[in-house]
Amino acid sequence: MGIFKSLLKNDKHNPRKLLSGVHFDMGNCENKINDENCLGFIDETHTCIMLRYNPDIDWNFDLRTPEKAISFYENQCREAQGVMLDGKILKLDGVEALSGLFKYRAPYNPLAMVYVGIFWLPFQEGMIQINIEGFETGTTGVRPAIIHMLCQENGEFANREEEEKENDDESETVDFSPPIEVKSMEEMFERMKTSPLRKILSDAEKWDSTLPDDPLSLVRRRMKLLESSINLSADIKLLTPYRV
Repeated sequence: MGIFKSLLKNDKHNPRKLLSGVHFDMGNCENKINDENCLGFIDETHTCIMLRYNPDIDWNFDLRTPEKAISFYENQCREAQGVMLDGKILKLDGVEALSGLFKYRAPYNPLAMVYVGIFWLPFQEGMIQINIEGFETGTTGVRPAIIHMLCQENGEFANREEEEKENDDESETVDFSPPIEVKSMEEMFERMKTSPLRKILSDAEKWDSTLPDDPLSLVRRRMKLLESSINLSADIKLLTPYRV
């Protein structure tokens, strides 16, 4: 990383200077982390925003091949027992970037979900990464339960069954295997910790307006606000786009 080292000799290109050159509408956020390579904030909804700079990139692809970029993080998320809800290549203030939205089980409670939105801005000199994270607290499973009830009331499940009959290739495989018997709640939780998550009906963006205070809705709203308001410094825009 000789290029990166040479840039560090110039103060305007050091990690802290570059992170300070990332500006977007954060609303009412409080600064919680203020390190050389990381800035962290939290708002009144307990949604977290993290800005990091990493001089090392281990990608074997670049953003000229979107399918490889999306597939890489989709597989990485699956290996961590999570599921990727969305991924796309985009421009942030004219700079090429990758974004992804992921769902994981919370480490403190296998019934609770953690939603992580990430923006990657890759350069030959290193990576700027922005995380937006929302955590399910208190009563868990509220979003799926409410959406399930609404879908029953408006007949959406019946409509989906008809659509799946007409589009067999696109329908999800139904698991008819017998239920697994567990001897205790501890065993059930342990199985839940190790079982992969799926993308389900209630994860859809169309429900965010119905549940605006749900952590998934809050993360998506923050991601949209970042996309529409981000402003990058001239020093960042002078960096060389990452290429393999």
